[in-house]
Amino acid sequence: MPLNNFRSRRLRRFVGHCFTGGLEFALACDLLVAAESTKLGDTHGQWGLVPIWGMSRRLPERVGRSTAKELMFTSRRITGSQAAEIGLVDHAVPDDDLDSFVDSLAGEICENSWDTNRIVKKLIAGGDERSREESLLWERTQPFGMPRDMQERMNRGR
Repeated sequence: MPLNNFRSRRLRRFVGHCFTGGLEFALACDLLVAAESTKLGDTHGQWGLVPIWGMSRRLPERVGRSTAKELMFTSRRITGSQAAEIGLVDHAVPDDDLDSFVDSLAGEICENSWDTNRIVKKLIAGGDERSREESLLWERTQPFGMPRDMQERMNRGR
């Protein structure tokens, strides 16, 4: 199954280091959280390797083309804090708080409808292939149907 076809929500936490293929795999996740001291980088160039798991597409989507080129051309390592500043990760938290932060974020996500989040993932991913107007129309037509737990959640007020 291609990395971008996972239906579940994927939350990735970084502690220590994450380079090359590890970072390439992590970029396929939905949300990224790093400890402030974590070291991240694309070191393909250092080793004479070429990305094969989507780095050339996903890194520019997260940080912009110019910043992605700089990171890829230089094999520069950056900290979790720096990664958050440029949008490579969604959150950088103090090292000692990483597990509790990730647990809390995962808990918030899990309180919501799995089915709704699955549909939202498809809508967002499909938006990459459509114009803004086409995406808005696609969303309105509900091509994936309604979440199975919608009525139950509405009845109980959550």
